[in-house]
Amino acid sequence: MDNKAIVTKFYQEVFQAGDLSHLDTYMRDDYLQHNPTVKDGKKGFREFITGFLKMQPTIEIINLSADHNMVYVFFKCTLANGHVNKVCIAYKLVN
Repeated sequence: MDNKAIVTKFYQEVFQAGDLSHLDTYMRDDYLQHNPTVKDGKKGFREFITGFLKMQPTIEIINLSADHNMVYVFFKCTLANGHVNKVCIAYKLVN
């Protein structure tokens, strides 16, 4: 599976389906978080995503591109309360 497919599957399984059992597949314990309000590491991400999923987000990937081990995602996130965010994020994939 190429890097774009890995990140797409991560979004489908974790952000869209809310299945946190897949975090070990995609994330290392020393994961570095880009958001200063979220703790680093898999544990910090789990804390964030648990609260985030309670807001019933709908994620629409608008653009996904890759350059070697870097994958860039631009997506629209609509919460159940109608709030809309557009987010651009980069992932560095390592073995």
